This record gives sequence, C-alpha cells and structure tokens, in this order.
Amino acid sequence: MTVELLAPATTPAPHRRTRPFVRGETMHALFQDAARRFPEATAVSHGPVRVSYRELDAASDTLAALLQERGVTAGRLVPVLMERGAPLITVLIALFKCGAAYSVLDTRWPAGRIEGQLGRLDAPLLVTTRPGPWPVPTWAPPAEDLTVTAARGLRPEPVAVSGTDPCAVFFTSGTSGAPKGVIAAHHNAVRLFDRDTFAALGPGTVMPQTAPPTWDGFTLDCWSMLLTGGTTVLLDEPVLLPRTLRALIARDGVNAAFLTTQLFNMLVTTDVGAFAGMKWLAVGGERAAPTRIRRFLAEHPGIRLLNVYGPVECGAIVTAHDVRPEDCDGPAGIPLGRELAHTEALVLDGDRVCGPGETGELCLGGPGLALGYLGGRSPDEPPFTTFGTGPGAQRLYRTGDLGFRSADGVLHYTGRGDRQIKIRGHRIEPAEVERTVERVAPVTGAAVVPMPRPDGSYHGLALFYTRADPDGPDPGELRERLAALLPDHLVPRRVRLLDRFPLLPNGKLDRRELVARTRPKDVRSHAAATDDPTHSTEAVQHGLAAPGHPVAPADPEDPSCAY
Repeated sequence: MTVELLAPATTPAPHRRTRPFVRGETMHALFQDAARRFPEATAVSHGPVRVSYRELDAASDTLAALLQERGVTAGRLVPVLMERGAPLITVLIALFKCGAAYSVLDTRWPAGRIEGQLGRLDAPLLVTTRPGPWPVPTWAPPAEDLTVTAARGLRPEPVAVSGTDPCAVFFTSGTSGAPKGVIAAHHNAVRLFDRDTFAALGPGTVMPQTAPPTWDGFTLDCWSMLLTGGTTVLLDEPVLLPRTLRALIARDGVNAAFLTTQLFNMLVTTDVGAFAGMKWLAVGGERAAPTRIRRFLAEHPGIRLLNVYGPVECGAIVTAHDVRPEDCDGPAGIPLGRELAHTEALVLDGDRVCGPGETGELCLGGPGLALGYLGGRSPDEPPFTTFGTGPGAQRLYRTGDLGFRSADGVLHYTGRGDRQIKIRGHRIEPAEVERTVERVAPVTGAAVVPMPRPDGSYHGLALFYTRADPDGPDPGELRERLAALLPDHLVPRRVRLLDRFPLLPNGKLDRRELVARTRPKDVRSHAAATDDPTHSTEAVQHGLAAPGHPVAPADPEDPSCAY
C-alpha cells in the first residue's frame, strides 16, 4: 500500500528568490544530466576504485529494473540497511529511478529501533545485505563489481516523477518519545544544485563523504557532487582525522568539504594545517565557534569558509555566509547569512514580521520545505503553518530558532525557544530520552540535559533520575537498557542517580543546576567521570566521543559560552 503523503493546504506564493529549474525537477534528472555531460568523469572514488558517471548510471539502471521486478513502484518508501559505499549510493539512485523514496537505516541502531522504522514506512521490502530475520521481505543487490552490474544493460520501466514527489525520509528526534520521519521532496535538494549553487560545484570539485546517509547532511557531501558532475570520495575510517584529510588532499585531490561544526572544531584544534590545498569549506549543524573560526582564517586566508544553516524540514541548508575575520568579533556571533536561491526566510513575532535588529522566530518557506511528517501531524499545524491570506499566502516552517535580520539583510542566530539541541550534527529532543527512561525503568523522575564544552557546544547528554525502589536499576544498568533501544547519539554519556532533583524557588526543576553538575574541570577528569568506557581520555583528545562519532576536545583557553 502506498503511503499517503502530507500535502500543503495552499500553494506557496512566488517570491523573490525563486526561479524556474533549468536542468531538471528531480534528483535523478540532475544526476542523469551530469552523466550525459561528463560520462567518463569519476563520480565515486573509494581507495583504488573509481566509478565513472557512465558506470554509475548504467549500474543504477540495472538495479532499478531488478527492484521493479520485486514490486517497488512509484510513491513507495523503501528502507535501506547497508554499509556505506558505492553499492549503497547505486541503490539510492536506482530507487529514484523507480519513483520511490529511500530511508537509510543505520546498521548500528538496535534491532528494535530498526524494526519500528520498518513498520512506520509500510515498507514493500527492505534492501539489505544483512541476514534477518526481518519482518518484511528483503532484497540485496547482486554481490558483484559495479562494472559487472553496469554491463548487464537492464533498463527500468519509465516512471513519471515530479519535483514535489518524495525522495527520502529522514528520522529525527521527537518530543513524544518516538523519532519523527521527515518526508523530503526532490525539490528540497534540486533547489541547491540546479543552477544557483551556494559554492563552486561540478567537474573538478572533489569532496570527502563524511555525513551519515541517515542524515540530511548526506545531501551536502554526496548529492552535491553526484548531481553536478563532481567527485565524492568514500572513507574507510569512521572519522575524518587530520592525517586522513591530508592524505585525501594529496592522493585524491580533495579540495572542498562539508563538515559538522564539531568535526571542524576537532580538526582545527588538532591540526589546523591539515586543510592546506583546499578551495572552500562549508561548516554547519551547530553554532560556529569564533575561536576556531578565527584560527582557521588566520592559517588559511585563501580558503573560502562558509557558515551554513538549515533544519532537516527545509532541505539541508537554507542560508550561507562567507565568514570574514571581523565576524568573529560580532556580539551575535558568526552570522547565518542570506537565503539561498529558491528559499524564503522570515523573522516573525507570532504573525508579525520583525523589523531589522528585532529578535523573533526564524521561519522558512519555498520549495525546500519537506512534505510533512510520516503519518504525523497536518502540515497546517505548527511547526508547518500558512502565513498570510489569499493568493499571497505561503507555507512556512517554524524552526523554533530565534534570531534577527540586520539592516543589511543578514540573518543572525540568538538561541532556541525550546529544549532542542544539536550534538555531533544530530538534532536531539531531550524529552525523547526522558520518555524512553520512563518506559524501561520504574523511575520516579528523569531529566536529560546537554553536557557543555567551554566553547558552548555540547559533547553528549547527561541523565539524572530518582527512584522510589532502592532495588531499582543502578546507573550502569539503566544506561545498558537505553543503549539497547536508542541510537548512539541519544544514549546518555553520563547517568547519575539522585536522592532528589534541585528545584527553583517556584518549584520547577532547576535544569541550569543539572547542567552545572556535568561540567568537567578538565578533559581528564571528564573522561574519568563518564560511565561510558568508550569515552576514554585518549578518545576525547582525538575527537572520538563514541565509535564513529567525531567531537571536538575541550578547549580550556576558550571562555566563551555564547554559542
């Protein structure tokens, strides 16, 4: 059964940043355009293996034909559980050609979480190379070199796909205790790579693929290359360490990258010279740290540095700013920048547009908006809403982020209007973890807070709880229960049992006090205090908060807590 999608109640009004798409309306149309124009160029590089656009196009045709034989039709949402690599990318392009949308599931997720997502997707099958048992039929791509797959010469049946059809589902943290499935349309990404691109893309641009395919950041370091004629370089190591970056620049010609803020911080802190040879770099996912930015710009004045911003509901990124040294001294921090093409950004106080310098909620519109949530709320209810009335009404996404627009039109971020946070690029709702604790253990109270670094970013979650039964779960046992249900980035790094919670004079929970109790005096004392043995002093110092996840080491010389 095809999943019914959430459509906007009104058609967004044309706005000043929208132009007709030129190269195509869909992800695979842009990919095929690149393959026609640059057939022998390298699309994917993985060590000694080079896959050309011609081979990738032909191989994805073959897989699309085989998927159609297995019943994959237009409009279906198809989960994919595979290790990162060229075969995974080929499968995703094949699903586009079937008119289907993909949802990549992380092989490290607990089995229960994976099975829950399969049920929500109403999956016709699961594309996986991992043995079951699974609750839905499975299909695996042929275990052969992609050149052999391409040589089969199979072609899928033509399928009509529009830019407003779904292309992917990304699961992100939700306040209800269950992850939200955000349904992205083809236009969400096409708007970034059709003609008015935010940076130098296309032939000659070579980028390492570092973002998890489960995350919308994959749009920036994989699809940005494959939809424009550039080269995406796959990594064997789970983290982009300085020595790896140096090797990629020297061996593969890497000259551009999209990095999460924490990964950027780690690289700058550990080896700022590792970026030598690059042309441009985009950083996003969390608030930028002026100390790291200033150090990078001083070392590499010739490398273009972009600060980018955007929630998953709005197609990866919506603004960009060319960072200059003077931005590091601004009282509001590094600017978010200006809207990209095909994007509308408003600063609203309720339904009133704020004036220059006036703080309000950042609200986004245009074809980058997601179709809605999987089986969830109506898009006409917050955070999706309709702004204005009559022919000029348009659909907006209320981000919950607070900010202002300066007199010269540049957007700035000032904070959140709720508890949502970003850790290692993952959007996290602490309430999801709290609800899970209440389900798995007889606790009398649970509170989850972020663990801050001196630079104001976060390197993990801390869970504080109380219990009535003295024989209830101890911190280690409770953490093990959570690790069996939650992905790594939602599992608290520190779990602490309290006799009672600290309260404010009005009787409410004092979350600031809980956050204060997580602050380490230095990196070594923090590593010793955590209840997670994977977070050793060496791991923290080398930027590994957990297997496969980069974080920046604490910087005792950075006193700023403003971002």
